Amino acid sequence: VWTKLQVASRGVTTCMIFAFADPASGLPHFTLDCADHGDESYAFHLDLMPRVELATHVPYMDEVFLPLTPFYETGRATEGMWATGTTPRQFAMMSPWMLVNFANEEAFRKIGDVVMDYANHWISVINTGLSPEVQATLADTDLTERDAGVRYNLFSPSIDPVWGRVDAMIGPEGSELIRSNLQLL
Repeated sequence: VWTKLQVASRGVTTCMIFAFADPASGLPHFTLDCADHGDESYAFHLDLMPRVELATHVPYMDEVFLPLTPFYETGRATEGMWATGTTPRQFAMMSPWMLVNFANEEAFRKIGDVVMDYANHWISVINTGLSPEVQATLADTDLTERDAGVRYNLFSPSIDPVWGRVDAMIGPEGSELIRSNLQLL
């Protein structure tokens, strides 16, 4: 799902790419959201979305997420970024490898290399698939049901306050249309 929201009166342009894997698979989803606030500040979040609880699926975490560590560390070390108002509830929906920051223009441009590293890793995981050993460890999770629940919560106005701002910019109907496309199975 790709969305672009441009509100000239507020000087805001935001684009989100959310690439969903099959809901019945353990393959992670990819997400990138970038915003130009029109005041020489930018914002982004970047992550692969886990399909199982990482704390109880360490082999999955090691196979899918651990290779992101050097890219994550590079992203975190980029000068010119600062914390967003992302809440602990929002962090709980994603992986510990999520990068979410405000950035000045130079940092925003530099983070593009990290975005490509995450995207290339995600494409590799999608193309290779999960190892049989890791796949076997996922049998304890109804992947489709978990995916539906996580997506419902992730894109819920009660979890993510950005939806209130989207409502104010484009109206509740437009905001609901975007959310419903992201929540589809």
